[in-house]
Amino acid sequence: MSYRWSVITIVTTLGLFLGFILFYEGATDSIETTKPAIGNVSENPPVVAVIEPQRITALVEQNIESTGGDELFFKTLPASLRDTPMPTALGIDEDEELIADHRVRNLIEYYLTAIGEEPLESIVARIKYDLSQQLSGLALAQANEILEGYLQYRNNMAVIKNQFVNQYGNQSYSLDIIKEMKVALRASRFNFLSEDVVEAFFQQEDEYDDYMMAKVQLMSDSSLSQIEKNDLQSQLDQASPQWITDANRKANHISNVRVQESTLREQGAGEEEVYALREQAYGAEAADNLKALDEQRKQWKQLVALYHVDLNSMIASAGGSDYIDRELLHGLRVQYFEGPELTRIQAIDKIELGL
Repeated sequence: MSYRWSVITIVTTLGLFLGFILFYEGATDSIETTKPAIGNVSENPPVVAVIEPQRITALVEQNIESTGGDELFFKTLPASLRDTPMPTALGIDEDEELIADHRVRNLIEYYLTAIGEEPLESIVARIKYDLSQQLSGLALAQANEILEGYLQYRNNMAVIKNQFVNQYGNQSYSLDIIKEMKVALRASRFNFLSEDVVEAFFQQEDEYDDYMMAKVQLMSDSSLSQIEKNDLQSQLDQASPQWITDANRKANHISNVRVQESTLREQGAGEEEVYALREQAYGAEAADNLKALDEQRKQWKQLVALYHVDLNSMIASAGGSDYIDRELLHGLRVQYFEGPELTRIQAIDKIELGL
């Protein structure tokens, strides 16, 4: 496994657990953020918007031609997805049936990341178009069935969250509540997806959730000494799936190398010495990739600095950020950024300046 892939694996699996906690504490996993049509699980207004299930069914059953999308639309991705690697191609078995594995889920999630950037109708149309370009006949029908089930499940997650927030909203953080909601979420999958699809889509996610929740519970147990915690942590690691053990080992290795990098830089070491450390730790290819990434980050910082010079001048001329002409602001941004960079700077401006 390459250095790059190991980093992706670690970040992704950690994100699954952290994302689940955020799901309880205020983030949303619903597939749309418009006003809810249904889903009030009590008299309280829902925390997360819920879509009519019939609408999801209609979107999946709709012919691609009737969505209004043409070849140019499907070939031109939204800004946040441009210049990003496309999902891995789907598989078909010897009977011309779809291999319903993680690749199907990855394809769906790839397009769902553009929620908020374009309407759900467009996103579903893109997914269906991609499926139709790779599959036909029975395999395509199976993929569309899974697509509807997965969207219905994601939508139903919002219903479950609303139920738990209404029931426990005034209570402080509790791992037991998170466990209870996780059980409800897992059980709900079988209402929308077949058992083999559930296993293929969620097995690793569930394994990591279970591992992290056990670890959090262990570390927060005040009745145990640190020595006892370390011993039980070792037992937990030994009992965990091999892929988690491998990911943890690589994460520790990466962390140690980063500490060494930081020490070298603090001591005044040059880029050659940092490169030599990385080459020894990861190999020449990974060291080259990290060097290129450092250069990209340096260029990004320089570009943002130049942009901020003009932005600050615009803010001063307008009499404050609240009075900036939005069209002029957009025009300034596109002078410096495009594609994912434009989306990134918009997010940075919103967080840092409220623009």
